[in-house]
Amino acid sequence: MRKFFWIGWLTICIGCADKNSSPLTTAWNAFESGNYEKAREILTQASEDRPLDAEIQSALGWVLLRMDSLDQASTLFQNASLLSNPTAELYAGLAFTLNALKQYDASNSSGSQALLLDDQWVFAYDANLDWQDLTLVMAENHFLLGEFSEALDAVLVLNPQFTADPQTVLGRGQLASEIERLKDLL
Repeated sequence: MRKFFWIGWLTICIGCADKNSSPLTTAWNAFESGNYEKAREILTQASEDRPLDAEIQSALGWVLLRMDSLDQASTLFQNASLLSNPTAELYAGLAFTLNALKQYDASNSSGSQALLLDDQWVFAYDANLDWQDLTLVMAENHFLLGEFSEALDAVLVLNPQFTADPQTVLGRGQLASEIERLKDLL
């Protein structure tokens, strides 16, 4: 009898824990499983309840980025960056979003801010996305802005053995090829 009591009590406690879990936790769980629509619904409600919470705004920005709602994601990330304690995660999300929107200079600024806050940044909800991807996006941004020496500097962070002269057409072609190779590799 006592055994059944404890099993029932644990079942009730586990059920209560699920009901009381934070919207952020529930949303990130949905995000990690690829259910972006559910994550968006949860975070939209949480955002309405707590509009000045940078963490919620940033999480919603990441969800919208994954859903290719780039303008909305950019707005959320930018607004959240004005709130207290913006994180490397927020700035990294903004950097990726701005790159996709072809706002390369602003993307580099956000990427630099992310790496300044955490030079070994790893996205907590997708470990396949980290500081190397951010550095590569910044290399691509510099290249597309015609800032070939800066693009080379970023590439050298990822591949110190790479050599090319960014002042020549041949060197720029090699640099572009290395950026593409790193995109396939990372």
